[in-house]
Amino acid sequence: MVDTFSIKFLGCKVSYNDSQAIRERLLVGGMHEEPEGGSIAVVNTCCVTQEALNKSRKAARRAATKSEKVYVTGCGANLKDAFRDLPGNVKVIDKRSEQTPSAVADDAGILGCTIATHHRERVRAFVKIQDGCSFGCSFCIVPTVRGPSRSRSSAEVLTEVQRRSREGYREVVLSGINLGCYKDSEKRHNLATLLEELALVEGIDRIRLSSIEVNHLTDDLIAAMQEIPKVAPHLH
Repeated sequence: MVDTFSIKFLGCKVSYNDSQAIRERLLVGGMHEEPEGGSIAVVNTCCVTQEALNKSRKAARRAATKSEKVYVTGCGANLKDAFRDLPGNVKVIDKRSEQTPSAVADDAGILGCTIATHHRERVRAFVKIQDGCSFGCSFCIVPTVRGPSRSRSSAEVLTEVQRRSREGYREVVLSGINLGCYKDSEKRHNLATLLEELALVEGIDRIRLSSIEVNHLTDDLIAAMQEIPKVAPHLH
């Protein structure tokens, strides 16, 4: 069985988040991470522009010369035929982001059987709360490669933030493809009420929002940002 891996991501904060999910799944499976190369390499791709797609293809081709097996994941992987002419040791995982970590691990024959030692790459923890987009802007490929808008339950988000706190993070960045669309229908949570709940997590001193569309700046979200000291007064 393969025992070492490397991982490279291209693109946005959500791509980084997805890469971390794959990384943690492989670590739990008993694999060891290397800066580059390794028995397998994961290239989490971007296709928001043609330049980004070209860089992703180059990264996959380069990885194929250094690793026995290369997994192409991320947005570019879900763009039909974008990686069809790469070397034979490259496999495209054209699945939704939440299915990708298990798909990579299963194909590589990796079992989830160990407790991974967490290594902090950054001082902030990126926590994805939403994925996909249900708008149909003519210039944007995201709905095609990411699927419709969907949100994690607030309970699941809360559990992850608590875990990040135990790992030593003091700041979390909430990320999503269309962050303002976050909704937990069962608990009737939107982004504003989610902030209120996460602010109660001990050990977390700062909560930051990644990019958000201006039309999603609702009165209750602005009020939450004003009234909750832990929420960074910053919008992108």
